[in-house]
Amino acid sequence: MSELVFLKLGGSLITDKTTPETAREDVIRNIAKQVKRALADKPGISLVLGHGGGSFPHYPAKKYRVNEGIINEDSWKGFAETRVMASKLNQIVTSIFLSEGVNVVSLQPSSSVISEGGKLKHMSTRQMNLLLRHGQIPVTYGDAVLDEKKGVTILSTEDLFYYLTNELSPKRIILVGKMAGVYDHDPVKDKGAKLIPAITNHNIQEVKKSLGSAQGFDVTGGMLTKVMEMYHLVELYPSLQIQLINADDDSVYKSLTGKQVEGTTVAYDGKSPIPKILFVDVGELFEEGYRPWYTFLKNLVKEGIIPEEVWDEKLKPYVTRFLSREFGREEAVRIIIPAYASALKGANMAKVREIAVKTYEEAKQHTDKQMMKIVNFAMKERGYKVAIVAAYIGEILEPLARDMGVELYTNKLAETNGTVTGELAEQVLTYDSKKEIIKAVRDREGLPRQKTMYLGDNIEDWQSIQECGVGLVFQPNLETGIGMTDRERETAATLLSLIREGKLNNVIVLSKKAANIPLKELMKE
Repeated sequence: MSELVFLKLGGSLITDKTTPETAREDVIRNIAKQVKRALADKPGISLVLGHGGGSFPHYPAKKYRVNEGIINEDSWKGFAETRVMASKLNQIVTSIFLSEGVNVVSLQPSSSVISEGGKLKHMSTRQMNLLLRHGQIPVTYGDAVLDEKKGVTILSTEDLFYYLTNELSPKRIILVGKMAGVYDHDPVKDKGAKLIPAITNHNIQEVKKSLGSAQGFDVTGGMLTKVMEMYHLVELYPSLQIQLINADDDSVYKSLTGKQVEGTTVAYDGKSPIPKILFVDVGELFEEGYRPWYTFLKNLVKEGIIPEEVWDEKLKPYVTRFLSREFGREEAVRIIIPAYASALKGANMAKVREIAVKTYEEAKQHTDKQMMKIVNFAMKERGYKVAIVAAYIGEILEPLARDMGVELYTNKLAETNGTVTGELAEQVLTYDSKKEIIKAVRDREGLPRQKTMYLGDNIEDWQSIQECGVGLVFQPNLETGIGMTDRERETAATLLSLIREGKLNNVIVLSKKAANIPLKELMKE
């Protein structure tokens, strides 16, 4: 198994930041030679190379205030010039590495990145993954990119590495700068400045106070910004190793090959303080074949809340067709849930909830003990928050969510003055739209996908899984399609194709009867 390492060459190292468009080609060449030796001596390394812009894009970016967005008629010109300068330095870097026998392939960030309000929102990683799969070295770099709110902005290499860490999960990040790490004062101005050997949760506040501005122009924020971005990464992933070093005395070679090197490490001592979320489809929480929603509907009819004639006309035909597998879950959600809301028009909402609680008390006898064990393990042993996200009849799930102490995102009835209106409170939540709920919760919590897990009950959940770091799908007949509708067989074929092509490598398909789910490995600290 190869070890993925991100290696960043600082702009102040590979350029003279006090003089526009001045590359330090001798430094770049020296690093290229160190990288070549390291790859030869430790062939198990996979590398993503990144570099700053230094004195190439920083001057036009500063002149036109590109980081502020489109602020005047010259802003687009400044954006274009900044991109040209960033690309110009990138061509120098890649040409030198190629001339030294290191196969690098440049991927221009501005052609694959969208930001929002100065924050990286999306970056395509398919090309990078493909290059890594073929043993090549992708190269990215700080660049001017389009921004959905500001028009344009600047993203540093650290911004890109932050995003890519969440997508590619490197073992190590090495930041190579002009100085041998992080100092307590500016070492250029203060000869008595001391190297900080380690930055951890124990001294991060003191480090923040002592860090000053970088020498020369730097529109991406300077040393403090870079250190804090790396510190936030180790907060998220305490096992991640981050080093800040210089290129002197074969430091790059030594660091890549795991040898002792002078510099600053960034680490988090202990468990991550960042919460993790387990998203659960409610179907997993009950025994196979038991349907609380169906029991709830029948109880509503029994109590006269839904008249018999309304049940026979509006609900029973669709429910019968679904139970006989004439159509699948997605179709059932789109048809049955709005029909359920319509059938309850004019009903007393308090009475509906009362029957829901009674139904839940019965349903508790049919919970799936193995699935509950997974959820409890996630909450108590691994510190996950849990959220039920279900394309379901929500009223039956409200007492379940309260009982478990978890968040609930599902379909709920609209009411006015305690009376059901016959509509849903919001647009019907389907299997297709569950992924938007997951993404919104992740964004609210500030969580990358890798800090989330999805527990789903069937292949219809594959789009939700794509929004999470790991997905468990319990589908015993995925290969054969036995017991599936035509739509579900098509979905199964899509899912299998994505898995085989390596485009959906975070999904684990198991039989619901699987006895030994590797929980401790899946739900890592």
